[in-house]
Amino acid sequence: MTGSFSRDKIDEVREATDIVDLISNYLTLKKAGKSFVGLCPFHTDSSPSFHVNPNNQLYYCFGCQKGGNVFNFLMEVEKMSFREALEFLAEKANIPLPSSQADNALEKEKEGLYHVNRWAANFFYKNLFTPKGKLGLQYIKDRSISDEMIKKFGLGYSLPGWDSLVNQARHDSISLELLTKSGLIIKKSGDKYYDRFRGRFMIPVSNLYKKVIGFGGRIIVADEKQPKYINSPESPIYHKGSVLFGLYQSRQKIRELDQAIFVEGYTDLISLFQAGIKNVVATSGTALTPNQAKLIRRFSENIILLYDADNAGSMAAMRGADIFLDENLEVSIVTLPRGDDPDSYVHKYGKEKFKALLEHGFSLIQFKINTLTKQYDRQTNSGKTKIINNLLTSIARIKNSLKQNLAIKEVAEYFSLDERALMQQMENIKRSDRISYQEAKSERTKKETPLRIQTKYDVAEEDLLKLVIENGSWLPKIFKYLQLDDFKNNELKHLLSIILGIYQQNGNYDKQIITRNITDPDISSKIAGLMAQKIGKATDREQLFRDCIVFLKKRKLENMLHNLTQEIKIAQDKEIDATEYIKKYQDCQKEKRKVEDRTFFED
Repeated sequence: MTGSFSRDKIDEVREATDIVDLISNYLTLKKAGKSFVGLCPFHTDSSPSFHVNPNNQLYYCFGCQKGGNVFNFLMEVEKMSFREALEFLAEKANIPLPSSQADNALEKEKEGLYHVNRWAANFFYKNLFTPKGKLGLQYIKDRSISDEMIKKFGLGYSLPGWDSLVNQARHDSISLELLTKSGLIIKKSGDKYYDRFRGRFMIPVSNLYKKVIGFGGRIIVADEKQPKYINSPESPIYHKGSVLFGLYQSRQKIRELDQAIFVEGYTDLISLFQAGIKNVVATSGTALTPNQAKLIRRFSENIILLYDADNAGSMAAMRGADIFLDENLEVSIVTLPRGDDPDSYVHKYGKEKFKALLEHGFSLIQFKINTLTKQYDRQTNSGKTKIINNLLTSIARIKNSLKQNLAIKEVAEYFSLDERALMQQMENIKRSDRISYQEAKSERTKKETPLRIQTKYDVAEEDLLKLVIENGSWLPKIFKYLQLDDFKNNELKHLLSIILGIYQQNGNYDKQIITRNITDPDISSKIAGLMAQKIGKATDREQLFRDCIVFLKKRKLENMLHNLTQEIKIAQDKEIDATEYIKKYQDCQKEKRKVEDRTFFED
């Protein structure tokens, strides 16, 4: 059957989904007459402008003008395709869907990455219960991690050999190419690979749909040459700055308690969870990012930041708190006793003492005053000015006017200063930041957007897009000879991937469907230009198609030949056998000749 679903089936899934229940999983909604209101998840919202109407099952934000039905909401908030949103909601409603055509190239790759990550997680888990994995299991037991937590978080062990995972993958017919893209293995040369994670305590990182997207690995035998922790590299499914470890396991308790505790490390979270403190997430040892703040805001607006007592911990807490302020979140900062982390503290003192510790958190202003007065001398005008300007910079980020005024009052009382003077200085800081931002933005624009001369390859990519927009039948023909990554203009590549998704969702499309499905202003502007610059009626479209394919195929092959030439030279300089590279070079040359004489086109 085609890649589209019937209108009746789509309507059945939509009608089975209550929009209020769905959106309540992401933000707090309050009844207001016949509707529900809340803070918009799509823009920084200081007063509720997001409205949900249960009668017509639609949402709309009066601030950013985004709105739609249950599918639109998931597509926007989770960055799902229409098909992913439909399948997700159908599964929740226990509505079976007919099978459809394969996803576009990127989606197929993502599914492949999810599959190999899940396979690897199972491999690491099973290693714990083999003779070779005894060391890993003992390490976990020595850390007092229970069997329940091992299963709950899918913990495991990577064997110390260089190619344990590689060999098992070959045995199980798992794609080494996908394992390489996931970062689990590293390619050396030819068909030689080695494991990235060796002799490590393995922690799978899951997304909100329980799909494994990456791993953290802690070394268990001390080795000065190896880092204590290594993490999966970025991939199409893993973006570390947009993920919170443990959120899948903790999200329900966070919503229930309307509070999220932030810790740094994987084992900190696991130990707290084991102790019964389940409203906790971890940044996985990296600095907090705005994307992580936006993510947690779906589940709670009340944050407790838990940091070590040293200076580095204090500075990290202040930076993190400022990021939360930008998202209009309430922040409390709790400092652990010197020498303790959450893992050690909860093991020493237990759940109740840990919960009591949380009740003695500082507001951001209190915490900053305590920290900055240790850093600068408040008895001098210079020191006092630095402290106050730092405090006002944070206060300026508070979205709620009442809370902002209370924070100003707190600073004024502590330093015996006039509130009006502080308000004026805060406005000066805001103005200065706006000017600096605009100047920096202008300077970046000058540096980052030099005049770009259009090449013949740009023209070829654009002409293929014009053919695709004109008639959907060109789309499968293009992907018979090219891959999405063969398009080097990122804007055109993104646009083509959107159109490909629409095609596989509907089986076909027209210009109106394309424009309805594209909301990004930059992409909308580009497609408007392509639609305006039509291909002439007299143009032989088949000839144009073949010319463009040849241009882009040649570019790809010429790049490959260049890279292989370098590999051959390096191998010969190092007196390494270059036979494999020479063979690939010759094959590439043959393929290039076929492209040049166009014999590679199939009738």
